[in-house]
Amino acid sequence: MEPSSADALANQQLNTRWDQVVAKVKEQNPKLAGVLNSTRMRVLKGNVLSLGYNGDFYIKTLENPASLELIENVLKQVMNMEIEVQAELVSGKKSTPPADVDSDGMVASALRDLGGEIVDIQ
Repeated sequence: MEPSSADALANQQLNTRWDQVVAKVKEQNPKLAGVLNSTRMRVLKGNVLSLGYNGDFYIKTLENPASLELIENVLKQVMNMEIEVQAELVSGKKSTPPADVDSDGMVASALRDLGGEIVDIQ
């Protein structure tokens, strides 16, 4: 299912402001900021932000109610909207998109964040 244009815009804004989110979290919890820096996938759909990690340690840290509350409060400040955070386990290696792939597009996101690979170009 294709993301809506509103979701695409929200994801673009989140990507632009992600460093600000991490910096604000770091002021209150440096360990949690480190976990946010280890995110392998970041997808905002509606008001739910899915953060993907390749290890249970990260998921357990994020699922702590105090951690979720801090991240959600910072997201509300930075993004000006209520956002629920979910952590999930993902696998795959990150790869850099080729130069001719739009760096903000879905293909680049799949390659960079989800460990996807290009198998055929037509």
